[in-house]
Amino acid sequence: MNGRAFAVLAGFLVSAAAVYGVTLEFRLDPAGPAVGLIPLKGEFYVALKGAKGVGDPRLFIWNLQKNRSTAVLSLSREQGELIWGPIQLRRACDPICEGMAAVISADVGDILVAAVNLAGDLAQAPKSPGEMPPGPSVTALVVTPESVSHAVELFDSAGNETEELCCGTYTVRLEAPDLDISCEPEEVPLRVISGERSVDVPLLETGGATGIFTAVVQVECRLTACSLLLSSAEPKLSLGAKVGFIAGNSQLTATVAGLPFEIAVVTPGNESVSNPHVDVGQVFTLQILGVKEYDEVRFCVDGIDVGSDRHMTFDEPGAHTIRAFVRQGCRWGVQELVVTALPRTEIKPLGFDPENVAATRTLQFKLLHAGDDPSPVVYVGKIGEGCPKAILAQKVNDGYTFSVTPAEFGADSGDALWIYYEDPNFPADSTYVIVYLQ
Repeated sequence: MNGRAFAVLAGFLVSAAAVYGVTLEFRLDPAGPAVGLIPLKGEFYVALKGAKGVGDPRLFIWNLQKNRSTAVLSLSREQGELIWGPIQLRRACDPICEGMAAVISADVGDILVAAVNLAGDLAQAPKSPGEMPPGPSVTALVVTPESVSHAVELFDSAGNETEELCCGTYTVRLEAPDLDISCEPEEVPLRVISGERSVDVPLLETGGATGIFTAVVQVECRLTACSLLLSSAEPKLSLGAKVGFIAGNSQLTATVAGLPFEIAVVTPGNESVSNPHVDVGQVFTLQILGVKEYDEVRFCVDGIDVGSDRHMTFDEPGAHTIRAFVRQGCRWGVQELVVTALPRTEIKPLGFDPENVAATRTLQFKLLHAGDDPSPVVYVGKIGEGCPKAILAQKVNDGYTFSVTPAEFGADSGDALWIYYEDPNFPADSTYVIVYLQ
């Protein structure tokens, strides 16, 4: 309110002193205290105190700023006081409530004047801003509506209330009638917070007098460079993150919903395992566990997008990181699995030359890179005679050492022994050594 309005109000307050031993008061409740501030869009009462022996005067209320007035004819007597009301204080766009003794239009910052003429005639409007009508009178300033509890709500594109976010469009809704001040659509700031980052988004009123404010929030999901990007512009989002929506005196916390699942490796003759090993060149299958049906799947191997084919093979030994992206509806899930590709199996002679070794010597070998096989089998036989004999039908550690005595296989000087291994689950992984006995 400007300086002139304050000066006028001060002049009115001085002129509102008791007249003829009675005083006039604005109240928010019939039996409540006198007030000088009246909230917009509510109701109020006017009370005449010290009115013993007074007849039935008629109340006059005038809006100083807008030159609007109303007469309040109905009154009641309560414990020696005359009470007028309830009186609705409304804007031009507000509906008129039922059961009101009177209605007067005003906006925030307007000054109301109430006056009665004890002689029984209707009090008249002041002839000028500095002159009050004769008889008891009082003034009050129109202020913003009384504060109420607000409610922030989140709705998905189908109009369902939710506290989860995934890929799609959402509407944030705030019901706050006390923040609806003018008869034009207004804005209320909405703060969106995730982690230590936040952004302010305007909530726009759905009409001139609805008191309902909304904003659209878009969560965009896209795969790029083997990463899942979730964004509502700012702040950046991530799966499982908490997102706060704060507006008015209310807040809502939503969770960015992810799709839980696990990745497993399946090889022929081997069930899925969570810490798998495969052989170089062996074809294996990636299995998605925990999700019966999904709409989309993408894989990355060592940071390279390899598409949606679940059948894979590694050409190089070592640890390889597989990252899977799975979508079911609007939800994405991301999981990683490290798969070790083992070098091809090798049989290594220990301490002798297989091209020239004494037939009487016990031969020692080391079996390398066969520790992933459930029951490794090494075959030994004399070349040119009969079938080889299977040895080592047991689980072994990588680098397992075993011995071969040539005489056990009927071999002597001039013969050659054949030591052979084949991966039982991957025949392409095979190796052998030929030993020439002297």
